[in-house]
Amino acid sequence: MKATHLLQLATQAIQFAGAVARRRQAEEVLRRAYYSWKFVAGLDYVERDTDAWCAMTEATETEYRALARAKRQERYYRDRLLKLAGAAQAEGA
Repeated sequence: MKATHLLQLATQAIQFAGAVARRRQAEEVLRRAYYSWKFVAGLDYVERDTDAWCAMTEATETEYRALARAKRQERYYRDRLLKLAGAAQAEGA
């Protein structure tokens, strides 16, 4: 494999790893936001599709959107890494 291909793959792998870390962090932030909301509301469990569920999701919309964005970025960097790896392999690098 050529050095330039290795460098490109390494760069993409680092970007992908960063995206995975950001997604995991966003998941934890959302999980904590849910927990905090339930604690303040005095609830241990929130049933889906209830008034409490709607209130909790509205209160944590920012955290939810951040997670959705992090998931999109993770998929983007994963796809770029796989595309680059496939191209390098097909080229016989």
